[in-house]
Amino acid sequence: MSRTRRTFGKDFKAKVVLEALKEIDTIEVLAKKYELLPNQISIWKAEAIRNLAAVFSQEKTVVAKDEIPTEKLYARIDQLTLENDFLKKKSGLVSLSERVKMVDTKNKLSTVKQFRLLEIHRGDLYYKAKQESSEYLEIMRLPDQQYFSTPFYGFRKLTIWLKDLGYNVN
Repeated sequence: MSRTRRTFGKDFKAKVVLEALKEIDTIEVLAKKYELLPNQISIWKAEAIRNLAAVFSQEKTVVAKDEIPTEKLYARIDQLTLENDFLKKKSGLVSLSERVKMVDTKNKLSTVKQFRLLEIHRGDLYYKAKQESSEYLEIMRLPDQQYFSTPFYGFRKLTIWLKDLGYNVN
């Protein structure tokens, strides 16, 4: 049983190192608390102490963020949701075979998402209907014709009648 390597974010590391620097608990207690090795906490603590001077030496610069205002983002999300709903409704009006033709396997959008948006099953792309044999179609046509001449026949009587004609049914 192999264990995947864990990665820790800077916020988690800062939290652990801050507790280690406060020295309220021992490193062993912190290691058990956060399920880490004591050596790892010691390494993080030493690195934090080594780089502590850099925090105060850097000038405080306010970085201007090139962010799009959240109102515009929410408006864009609403617009895309409306367009998506519209396309889903309109795709329902198109026949199944035409919707299957709309799927593009070379598109950046995954085929699974394309199928979900077009509201079709993946099997519709790959499944090819098998043609019924002429004998099967004949067996299906005969009971229909017989029913019009003798509507009181049930399925048992029709089965006997088909066997008398030489068809192996049931």
